Amino acid sequence: MKSYATIDRFVGRYAVLEVEMLETSDSRPEDFAVKETDMYDVDADYIRSCVGPISESDVLVVEHGDGHISNIISNDFDEKTRRINLLACMM
Repeated sequence: MKSYATIDRFVGRYAVLEVEMLETSDSRPEDFAVKETDMYDVDADYIRSCVGPISESDVLVVEHGDGHISNIISNDFDEKTRRINLLACMM
């Protein structure tokens, strides 16, 4: 499955990702409070080797299944911007 994953925090050499349990095509930023998610620890250097520099709150596109992430596809700056704008409107 191809989903969005937000970098929640860094712990040692790992990035803790909050991964949505739905396809990117079905994801809507305004549904953030009701989405089913799972947390994954992924080696931060592996993520950087796939997409370049990363930071907390970045939104990645990942492929996952059977309890693990199989591929880091991209760092989706447009999706991150949509989510930030939505939160700003809510405040």
